[in-house]
Amino acid sequence: MLISTIDQFKERVDVGSDFKWRRIRDYVEQAELEFLLPVLGQELIDDLDAYMQGSDDANDAYNKVIEQGQKALAITAFYLAFPTLQLKATDLGFVVQLGEGERSPYQWQVGDARDAVLMAGYAAIEKLYTILDRHKASLAQWRNSEAFTGYHDSLLRNAAEFHTFYKIGTSRITYVDLKPAIDRAQELVLRPRLGEEFYDSLIEHLREGADDSSSDSDGVDDALMSAAIKKVRRALAHFTIGEAKELSFRKANGGLLSTRFDGNSSSAVNVIDERLNSEDTVNIRAVATKKGYELLSVAQGWLDRHADSFPLYKNGPAYRPAGNDERTAEDRMPSAGGLMWV
Repeated sequence: MLISTIDQFKERVDVGSDFKWRRIRDYVEQAELEFLLPVLGQELIDDLDAYMQGSDDANDAYNKVIEQGQKALAITAFYLAFPTLQLKATDLGFVVQLGEGERSPYQWQVGDARDAVLMAGYAAIEKLYTILDRHKASLAQWRNSEAFTGYHDSLLRNAAEFHTFYKIGTSRITYVDLKPAIDRAQELVLRPRLGEEFYDSLIEHLREGADDSSSDSDGVDDALMSAAIKKVRRALAHFTIGEAKELSFRKANGGLLSTRFDGNSSSAVNVIDERLNSEDTVNIRAVATKKGYELLSVAQGWLDRHADSFPLYKNGPAYRPAGNDERTAEDRMPSAGGLMWV
């Protein structure tokens, strides 16, 4: 495990000096399986563990991943342990521990605290992804893992990227909740609309991490690829909100956030939040979907004009010669029967 001692845990979570390793050890193990394994992959975790045991060669990438990985692991383990930390098992059953001059917190305070810990844990994971992607050239085990493939299976790979095109407060929790809708928007709208080979080439461009001063494996100028990705990403973010029918949302700081909270938490502490009723949510989704088609129309017009630079697009289903597609945004939208006009 990336954390194997109480001292490592205490460096990242503020707990009492008498807090024992046995109280958190099992939750650290669970958090590594539940939160870190999908991010890092087993081979990289094993390599990091071996490196921590002692290595003659300093590895800057490993050091950065370990530091942020331990932070994410400690916080998420603390989140998992939260329900039991006030309890003590006795011969008569569980009792609540009360210190001298102290009282136990109200349930809403426990709920709010647990929500805050979870958000901090997801924020740490978001930053961990940033570090991994920045150092991927030095992380062969990650590049060859299912974790890497999963991270790069869409054009919107993290909360920061999504927030650039649709405001979600850079919330990792909201991004995780939206991920199934991202997948649906890609598979049901963008892939068939733009062509699978072309769409896959956009994802591959991000996976390879090409810069804007060269050409990728298909001979397409990287600056043009980056411009195409930006336009398609904007449409994808809006289609995602339209597809997220299973989620409820709230507004906070100008962003749209999913409402995943501990059942005991109190909305009173979130004084800037505006919970959305079903009518508001349906309207937001409808507006986002319409905007998505408008943005897709803009993206396709741009791609049509630059089609000679994108052979996979030009040979696909979306290309309109000379970029002359006079259809309105509504005409580009699905018909009443769910079919897409082409």
